[in-house]
Amino acid sequence: MHLKPINMLLIFKCASALDALQVSEPDALIQALKSNYNDGIAEQEKLAVITKFSQQLLELGITSNKHTEYTVEILAGKTAQLALYVNQYIAALNDEKEAKEEYTQTATAIKKGIAETVAHLSAMSVAADNTLAGVHRVQSEFQTLKTGKKAELAAKKGTELPQLLQKVETILKKHPNRPPFNPPSGLTLQDIDAAWKELEELERQKEEALKKEVNRQEKLSQLVRRFNSDATDLENYVKERQASLQQQSAEPPVDSLFKAQMANRSFLALQEEFDHSSKERQSLLSALHDEIAQLNYHDIESINSKLTFSISYSTIFHKRQLNRDNTWHRHLKNSKRRKHFAWNMQIRPKISRLGSRPQLLQSWTN
Repeated sequence: MHLKPINMLLIFKCASALDALQVSEPDALIQALKSNYNDGIAEQEKLAVITKFSQQLLELGITSNKHTEYTVEILAGKTAQLALYVNQYIAALNDEKEAKEEYTQTATAIKKGIAETVAHLSAMSVAADNTLAGVHRVQSEFQTLKTGKKAELAAKKGTELPQLLQKVETILKKHPNRPPFNPPSGLTLQDIDAAWKELEELERQKEEALKKEVNRQEKLSQLVRRFNSDATDLENYVKERQASLQQQSAEPPVDSLFKAQMANRSFLALQEEFDHSSKERQSLLSALHDEIAQLNYHDIESINSKLTFSISYSTIFHKRQLNRDNTWHRHLKNSKRRKHFAWNMQIRPKISRLGSRPQLLQSWTN
């Protein structure tokens, strides 16, 4: 019997032949494997032919074949091994596909999250309403974003994504002919790192701007408190002086030159003290107003109004003081006139008795 056909029947598709399939993507390779292997039908048919032929040889008393080392049992085992290999290969390709998809989905989500966080930070105005309460709200929003969404992205980027890439590479190493994994454009670890650096730089800039704005608003708050306090002090000071002026106005009319002189001196001292103190207070208040305006206070109109009122209130009182000053001058002048008139009334009778004695007149007038 010619044994060459038998040798030809023993040629199987082996694992190395399946490994040599030049298809990179898992889905395409799975289809190629299934198409080439075809559930092992060809191998099973050949094994059936060999099994039948082996039985015929046994019936003829032939128990060995020097042309091959393979027995039916060995060939059956090889066929089972090939089937297991193909199934394991397909399972590994499915795992590879899932791992790649998981990496791509996670990388896409991280990239999207970074872009959303960048947009959120870019839209975050540190001086939205130009108030201390407003910047504190923005600061709270910033911290929530930093410790919330950004922290979650950092964990995925720093731990989860590299682990997923390592998982893909481990699966690829199971079969030497599998090409390395190249993530889609923009989704490599290097791409994610570059986007992350942009996010961190924007975060640094925003945090610095927030600190500056908080400092500005806190300084404004202190200045406004000082301004309001100084304005109130000035108004109270004017009220006190006004009460003092009214009290002097309510006093009995001056009936002597001495009293007029003393009252006038007292009034001039009070007027000098008021002029000096009020001008100093107004100067300090104006300086505070200018500093507040320079720092762009949100309610500068109220500061302007208060400054105008405080200064005008002081100015009005100053005018009243001048009127009162004129009154004291009239009192003093009238007192001097009355004294001069009384002196004249006293001296005239004496002058009429002098006659031609000028020496005596000089002694009286002296």
